[in-house]
Amino acid sequence: MTQPAPDPEAVRAALHDAVSGALSQFGEFPTRFVILVESIGGDSETGLWSTVAKDQKAWDTMGLLTFALAQEQAAVTQRAIDGE
Repeated sequence: MTQPAPDPEAVRAALHDAVSGALSQFGEFPTRFVILVESIGGDSETGLWSTVAKDQKAWDTMGLLTFALAQEQAAVTQRAIDGE
């Protein structure tokens, strides 16, 4: 039986709450963020969810994504150097 798709705004709100809740445990408050999640539902359908901080500017989003990409590229390069 196919499950109804989750409400995208409800998923985004839950992701925002999860980030805020996790960081608040350490006395931190998120100001800018990018969340990208791949999920799989009970019907084995995959989903892709993305959200950014409320009122975040596009250039801040692009900067965060560029930084994350550079970090991942550096890690891949380091693993190759290390022979992994």
